[in-house]
Amino acid sequence: MQAMLYRPYASGSCTVTMLRPAECSGIMTSRFFHKSTYFYNEWELIEGIDSMLNQVGGPQEAFTPRNFLKASRRNIKKRRAEEEMADTTNNIIPMQPEAKATFVIDVQYRQHASWQGTITWAEKGETRRFRSVLEMLRLMSEAQPEQETVDWKGEE
Repeated sequence: MQAMLYRPYASGSCTVTMLRPAECSGIMTSRFFHKSTYFYNEWELIEGIDSMLNQVGGPQEAFTPRNFLKASRRNIKKRRAEEEMADTTNNIIPMQPEAKATFVIDVQYRQHASWQGTITWAEKGETRRFRSVLEMLRLMSEAQPEQETVDWKGEE
């Protein structure tokens, strides 16, 4: 059996540069399309990567996602995302000197209503596997300065 080679510019690969890790905002760059876009929160990051994966054709989703939107509104939203990625004026955004952390995300599978793949923290040169989008976001949060957590038990 032939060994699978790592493809650094695989279709499901993108680079995420965190400008404000505490706010989860920064720049997402598609390594396949050679284009960048800003994101301002976790949701925009997830939607951006998901849209890129759909447009590049893989990895394929294992099922059709559920949603509240009617088909016509969903199609309009999908078309807007495709037009934004196809916009030729939105080329690579240059590396920002104030970047706090840079991650290379390689989504290898989209199964069980989530993503599976690898994430590399470029500044530390460390790569970890993730089994879900939530786990990927938790790995990214390690680049953030320590934040206080809520004490739900109410103990002081």
